[in-house]
Amino acid sequence: MLKETVWARLLPFLDTQLHSEDKTSFEYICTHTQNILSEVWPPEKVTFAVEEFNMNYADRCLRKDNLERRLKGLQYLQRAVSKTVVPEEQSVPVWKSGLKDQAPKKPAVDPEYFLNFVKEREIMHRYFSLLGTHVEIVNQGLPFLVFLIHHGQFTLEHLDRIWESSVGIHEHDRKILFRCLSKLSSDFSIAFNLHLLHRIKETERSLIDEHLLDVIAEVASVLSNEMHPEQFEGLKVLWEVITNKSAVVSTRLKAVGHLSNILNRKSCENQKITYISLCLQNYSDAITAELLQKLIETVSTKKGQRSKMIEELERQYKLTDLIFNKLANYKKEIEAVAKTTLKKDPKYQLDNLPTGNGISHIEHINRQLSFIDYIYANSSLTFSESRVDIIWTLLVERSLTSTEKETTLTWFSEQVSNMKVGDTAISEYIFNKILALDTSQFSYTVFTVFMSFFLLINQARGSVKTIDTIGVTEKHLRISAHGSGISGIAGIETLWQILVTGTHELVIQEAMRTFIALFHNVDQVHTKAKALGFRKEFVNFWASRLAQKIDSKSKQQGDSLCLGLHRMFALIISYTEEGEREKLRIEQEIAKQRKAEKGMEMERADVLISVKKDKDQKQGRFRLNCTILEVKSRCRRAFELNDNDYIRLYFENQELRSNDRTISDYGIHKHKDPVFQLKVTDPEEKPIAFMMLSALHMGLAGAGLQQTRFNRLLNQIDSSMDVSSKAENWLKSVSFREKIHTYGAPVKHRKNISEDLANLFSDHFKQFFKILDLQIDPDISSQVLDLLRVLPLNAQIVNDFKTLSEGNSINWDQHLDPNNTYKLAYTLYVIECLIETPDERINWKSLFRSQNIIDRLLTLVCSTDIKSRNAKKVLRYLLTVTTLLLVTEDTHVLMGKNSQSPVEEKRYDTKQLVQIQKNYH
Repeated sequence: MLKETVWARLLPFLDTQLHSEDKTSFEYICTHTQNILSEVWPPEKVTFAVEEFNMNYADRCLRKDNLERRLKGLQYLQRAVSKTVVPEEQSVPVWKSGLKDQAPKKPAVDPEYFLNFVKEREIMHRYFSLLGTHVEIVNQGLPFLVFLIHHGQFTLEHLDRIWESSVGIHEHDRKILFRCLSKLSSDFSIAFNLHLLHRIKETERSLIDEHLLDVIAEVASVLSNEMHPEQFEGLKVLWEVITNKSAVVSTRLKAVGHLSNILNRKSCENQKITYISLCLQNYSDAITAELLQKLIETVSTKKGQRSKMIEELERQYKLTDLIFNKLANYKKEIEAVAKTTLKKDPKYQLDNLPTGNGISHIEHINRQLSFIDYIYANSSLTFSESRVDIIWTLLVERSLTSTEKETTLTWFSEQVSNMKVGDTAISEYIFNKILALDTSQFSYTVFTVFMSFFLLINQARGSVKTIDTIGVTEKHLRISAHGSGISGIAGIETLWQILVTGTHELVIQEAMRTFIALFHNVDQVHTKAKALGFRKEFVNFWASRLAQKIDSKSKQQGDSLCLGLHRMFALIISYTEEGEREKLRIEQEIAKQRKAEKGMEMERADVLISVKKDKDQKQGRFRLNCTILEVKSRCRRAFELNDNDYIRLYFENQELRSNDRTISDYGIHKHKDPVFQLKVTDPEEKPIAFMMLSALHMGLAGAGLQQTRFNRLLNQIDSSMDVSSKAENWLKSVSFREKIHTYGAPVKHRKNISEDLANLFSDHFKQFFKILDLQIDPDISSQVLDLLRVLPLNAQIVNDFKTLSEGNSINWDQHLDPNNTYKLAYTLYVIECLIETPDERINWKSLFRSQNIIDRLLTLVCSTDIKSRNAKKVLRYLLTVTTLLLVTEDTHVLMGKNSQSPVEEKRYDTKQLVQIQKNYH
């Protein structure tokens, strides 16, 4: 009586939201009521009374219109269901417990009682009427549905109600509902699962998504374990999804995984061959190929078994013919699609071109190549030349995009590295095809493929080898001591063409590095004579290509010729300068740039720089090792400046004067968004002769001329000069002294290379002078001059000068030709070296002074044929040589006006200085 009275009064309180104090009071009443009942009832009866209260509360909540209340009712209903079974920890058999008199405990709620309660309160009817209101009704009621299934109260009508509630709902709700059906299917009988499968078959194929696919897979899995005529109906539905090309790719691929997993079960052993046969009969795209690969894996778990399986499929079905024929058909179809697509949108990215099977063109190619790789890697089938031709023709020669070509070439490279393409003959066959490609279009990926074959073939021939270097992760190339030199290296001509005609900056650097490594690094087993022989062969190889380039000048475009010559001289200069420190720097830079290509975090290998010229601004990416001279050259082309225009670059109000220094040397890459200011000076605005004389006097003063005497002479010369106001303002500018210093600074000669290496170039001076005579491009001429300066002095020029000591005359106009700036600079360089090099037989300074060479030098300074862009190099040599000729060797002591000690001063020829002034005036 107490229970009925208290329970009846407490239930209405739960219909409203209790406040904190009321909730405490409610819990107090429930606790004390339960304690009172415990005094008179056994614990089992008290527990049942509490659960009965909860069941009544669940029924009361399910009758409410509020969703929150309904879900609360389902939670209590779920609790009641859990009480209809004995918890696992309580259902311990008597013999395991060790207590002979202990019996299994009964559930807190009798299942029959709970079932009668559900029927009397019409809870089942009320629950299924709520299915369409919210998906959580199904999700929260899942234990209740399982209870009904186990007790035979769940009907096909109820299953249809759940299925129909999935129509027209949100994708998220569909996901939850189908997840519930997947869980229920394991409790369904065969009839219920077949009925569910029938309802799924009625669904439009376009509506089968990954969530519904999980239901299909679960049903198929359950049915496959039953001995029934329709045991494998679920597998058929999965197969239909796989072969449905209009389905979403991810759904088809997921179906492949489900089908292969189910077929891996022992109960489906006899179905494996059936579906392998179906795959071969319906082989159409990459998805089918992936399923076939998984099925082969399930049938044969060991490599030996897989090999036999693949060979059997080749024998029965001509597997490889099928694969390559389908690839050819696909390529024909996709080319037609591409043609139509480009007509509508010429800028369409063909890499993303849909293939009709739901995947992009590139993904399809990747999957097909991956399957071909699998077939040959897991069998004794050999990769023939005819197969190479098919893939090469379809995917390289007829490639729709560069990505397709690079993907295919990379795949070939991987086959070589993994030894999957048969013997070396096939590798050489592929390599010969790569050699026929257009080297000017080599990307870094294509170059990497080329190098993998280059190393493989030449190492197999014994022409080159690689060795590990301490501290460097890469392997370094060496010419093999047992090889036949450059003539025995396969692909060396192609490597040369990559260097000369390539358009990818990193590729050019790698090609140059390869040449330097091959012919500079010496194998430990090389003799000195043989190593020198290899280097001589390389120099001759380089010189012969240089001669070809020069001879073809009339047939080539100017830019192409300049680019080729520029790279040739960059290679040979780098080759002559190569040392351990330089090698390490290059290797570190290449490693950084490789990481940059892969998107890895690193210090930038290049930098984006803006260049402003007046109101015009342009942007470009520059390597960190790019010299200021190269930057100026690119700016000249970008802003379409004349060759006569003299370029000055400024960064943060500092002039970048040294053309030999790099962007990295100046630390420009460390600044955010660097901006260069570009200024162009007209040749008419530069009084070169006046600057020449002023710089000369400053040089003489630095050499020991007394300051007061120098000023007097300088004022005398300055007062007689007729200088325009524009030039005068220019000279008086703040930066004038810096300009004089720049032009008048002594030339720093680079250290000569080894005698052995220098002698290798002795036969090629004529080609160098020919390039200077052609005056193809100032930058190239500058490179030639840089190379000539590290070589021994030209013997022919020196011998001509030696004839002067015998009383003979020479053609000075030919040696000091103002129309050939860089050849003139080299002649002056030779004169300077002769003057500064002691010679017991010839006093070169006296010899040149006797030829009135100073007059000739000053005549050159005043000549308008010296263009402003190229004048700097000549002026530096003119200043140095003139200073050397004017300063005499003997010294005497002069006292300064305010000096307390003698000042040692070098003599200079006053008459010649006055004559200079008169000639200029």
